[in-house]
Amino acid sequence: MGRGLHFAVPCPHGIRLTDQQVAELESRPWRAHITEHENWCELQKGHAGPHHSLAQSDEAGDHWIRWTDTAFGTVVLPICPAKGRAEDDIEDTCCLLFEGHEGTHIYEFEDI
Repeated sequence: MGRGLHFAVPCPHGIRLTDQQVAELESRPWRAHITEHENWCELQKGHAGPHHSLAQSDEAGDHWIRWTDTAFGTVVLPICPAKGRAEDDIEDTCCLLFEGHEGTHIYEFEDI
């Protein structure tokens, strides 16, 4: 791992959306993504608090699925302003998680 960087492993927890939940996210005007039924937490493995997965982006912002073992919802959160460089990158990249997220930035995750 050249340059002495320590890379984090993403959280292994996932959630399956119902057809109705997918349809609701897909119905957003100006949507930017295809909403999948299977979604995985995008935070660092071992994080505290709820899991988060980016479900959709539109003119209102980034719509994140947020869940625990007992609760589920979607929330619009601003993008993390951090920029950095993964080991093999030659240019800085944006984090792509939400502002104030727990753990490391997405460009610090291992490719697994």
